[in-house]
Amino acid sequence: MFHLSMSPGTLMLHARIVAFVGAVVLAVLFAVQGGARIFAATVSGLVFLLLLYVFIIAPGQVYVAAENTLKVNAPPYARMNVPREEISEAYVADWSARSEAAPVQKTNAIATGAYRVGWFTSRNGRRALIVSKGTRVLYLEMTNVSLLLAPDDFD
Repeated sequence: MFHLSMSPGTLMLHARIVAFVGAVVLAVLFAVQGGARIFAATVSGLVFLLLLYVFIIAPGQVYVAAENTLKVNAPPYARMNVPREEISEAYVADWSARSEAAPVQKTNAIATGAYRVGWFTSRNGRRALIVSKGTRVLYLEMTNVSLLLAPDDFD
């Protein structure tokens, strides 16, 4: 099993965002009066919990496992089991040098600095699941989707 971890700088940025939203929740609780207090605290609390999960908890659960099938776990964006026979092409690519593999648009993903996890559209128009914190990836092409993987132990 190969994990993908965030760099300490990215993790600190995410922690600061979550802490800021937590401070907003506390400010809402003390500053807003009446019936609006319950609504505002509920909404801001739900946003806080969502960001806590997406920015702090979910990145700790990202991994790639190669057993009989390739397992990619990238919560909350994707969870895939790919049999080997579904992979039509596999090679190591650097999307800074090989432009057709480069992501050009996020469709459902997180991308902070070099850390990218989730669904992107690549320059060649294909839908791509990226689990990487750099531009050097293992490019796996299947019928409908591409996988660009670069866990911590890439080599």
